[in-house]
Amino acid sequence: MSNGQDSDLGTIQVHKNVMSAIAGYETARVEGVAGMSEGVADGIAKKLSGDTASRGVRVAFDDSGRVTVDLSIIVRYGRVIPEVCRKVQETVLSALRKMTEGAVVAVNVHVQGVELPDQDGADVEGEMEGELK
Repeated sequence: MSNGQDSDLGTIQVHKNVMSAIAGYETARVEGVAGMSEGVADGIAKKLSGDTASRGVRVAFDDSGRVTVDLSIIVRYGRVIPEVCRKVQETVLSALRKMTEGAVVAVNVHVQGVELPDQDGADVEGEMEGELK
């Protein structure tokens, strides 16, 4: 459930919930991300395990202590999805490596949906022009 780093002074452990909170916070700050999505499998697993990890974030450690992060996001309509995903990967990877000095090997982004503009006659065309440039 946590990775450990040994030093002359003892062991430092960063729990996966800490990494999950950092990853979720940084993801939400990326422009173009409308929110996080808790997939069906994650929702069931959380209920069964009592896991309190952030919604839409899954952190896993392998036997060597290397970290893989899976993020399930919702992207704002009109955004270039691969660009948003790359920015999420760069931002989360940088924050986790800087704050935890953990061996983060992958940040996988799963786009679970698109937040559509309001259906009350909002100017979709005007919104898209500014966002797609």
